[in-house]
Amino acid sequence: MGVQVKLLRLLTTVLALALVAFLISRVQLGEIGRAFKSLSLAATIIGFLVYLLFNMVKAIRFSLLLKGEISPTRLLPVMLLYSFWSNLLPMRAGDLSYLYMVKTGDGVKLTRGLSSLIIGSAVDASLNLVLLLALGLYFIGQLEGSLSLATLFIIPLGFILLLIGSLGLLWIKGAKLAMWFRDKGWLSRVVLDRVADLLEEIGRFRSREILLGIVPVSSLALGIRLILQCYLVDGMKFGFGWLKVIFALSFTGFFNLIPIQSVAGLGTVEAPWSWALVSLGEESGRAIASGFSLHGLIIGYSLICGGLGFTIRGLINRGGIRSG
Repeated sequence: MGVQVKLLRLLTTVLALALVAFLISRVQLGEIGRAFKSLSLAATIIGFLVYLLFNMVKAIRFSLLLKGEISPTRLLPVMLLYSFWSNLLPMRAGDLSYLYMVKTGDGVKLTRGLSSLIIGSAVDASLNLVLLLALGLYFIGQLEGSLSLATLFIIPLGFILLLIGSLGLLWIKGAKLAMWFRDKGWLSRVVLDRVADLLEEIGRFRSREILLGIVPVSSLALGIRLILQCYLVDGMKFGFGWLKVIFALSFTGFFNLIPIQSVAGLGTVEAPWSWALVSLGEESGRAIASGFSLHGLIIGYSLICGGLGFTIRGLINRGGIRSG
């Protein structure tokens, strides 16, 4: 591992810990206890069932992204474990677990698995940006403090345009770029072959397939997740209103594209969440408390999903459950 990579990881860890320390110093701990007491057992169970539904839709989506190579039934435990690892470990642990499981368990090429993540992430980022901008326009008269128009619109839009431009360049000129890097001696033959395979896999996706298949299912998954989290926050009696919660969730989702995460995302989830709510006039202590409360409940759901994922995957591998 290079020195630069180690320094980057150290820097992101220090920043994440600083965020956690700052938020804990500002949080109203009594609000967290009150929130969990306010949430009924029935609401908690309903929330978990909706969380399972969310993972089922994700399994369908990734089956589409993998061109039907793996059935949704077989992908369900993979998605449950994806949720488990991504909510417990930092730095895209869920993505790595997904790549490992579909490669070792189902023989999917690494480049095909990676291309499914790239296309899926690009669709998710685009949907999230549209939602963020739409709600930002709706709340534009209420936004206060440091969440300015530039922060909310120009920076995210620039990031997405850069992402789309980079993907487009790779799609159209990727092979020539790879050859240029090889001629310069910056890419070995092995790396060049992997890059070529990845570009070929990305090129297999057609716009019709993405717009009529992947985008609708991704939108459904996003809708289920937003409804679930609004329902839980509402059940905890914070009284923010669903539109404010969705705005905070969208802003948090976009903010977390930045590779600065702590273990279980503690602090790095609550920081943008509370920033968005405070910018809409909510009190900071309650905003931070709501973030920790919701995040803690989702981590609890993901722990149960992890147990289910390990169990179901084991049964499928032993033939106890048909996966066709």
